[in-house]
Amino acid sequence: MISLPTILAQPYRHLARGGSVQVYASADGRYVLKTLASAADIIAWHASDGHALTDLSWARSLGGSDAEIAAQIRAATLASFRLAERYLRHESGLVALHFPNPHKHLPIIDSGGAAAIDPNREPLVVQHRAERVDAALMRHQAAGDGPAARRVIDDVVTLVRQLWALGIAEQTLNFHNNYGYAKGRLILLDIGDLRLSRDIIMAHASQQKILHKKSAIWLRRHDPDLADYLARRVGQDLSAEAVAILWQNAAH
Repeated sequence: MISLPTILAQPYRHLARGGSVQVYASADGRYVLKTLASAADIIAWHASDGHALTDLSWARSLGGSDAEIAAQIRAATLASFRLAERYLRHESGLVALHFPNPHKHLPIIDSGGAAAIDPNREPLVVQHRAERVDAALMRHQAAGDGPAARRVIDDVVTLVRQLWALGIAEQTLNFHNNYGYAKGRLILLDIGDLRLSRDIIMAHASQQKILHKKSAIWLRRHDPDLADYLARRVGQDLSAEAVAILWQNAAH
């Protein structure tokens, strides 16, 4: 097993950012590194869409000023990372969740022109790099390989069921850009919005929430037949009745 210092010794380049993280890709193409976005970055992320955090109902429910809400988002993201570390190392391709250790220093990470990353001052997530589901589906579509595309949908449904069997709700359910293939298996790329909550899972199942998210809209636009296939699989395996049976079987 390759050591964390060895993984972090190579250069990284900025790859993307989300609402609560910055994402960097390793020079060897094998890993992604994630850091928590600062409170200021979280505020700026939403401001770029024309919103203060206090304008958003879900954020306003947290209470406080923009800065206080951003701090709560950071804390919730970190708690989600810990949940993935405890329950989903395999399902998320998680290599390491690193916290600063005064007794074990790591080198400053070259981030390819972006601000250098200091693992001695901030937590880091390292995951295996993966091919996103949208890229995999487009590749199968270009090849005219319908069965392979349907297997991707099957893998998505299976992964969601694996999370739900553990009582973990993945709140975005945007599988086209938050799930991907690493080493031949589907993993959860976005581990920053997890909750240990059967109530949330049952709400997602009852509402068939996955069919009303951006990924399902994207799929409907790109491949209506495959979107219909997803709807059938969701009705079969991600319904409230199916989840109740899943939990009942897990208890025995």
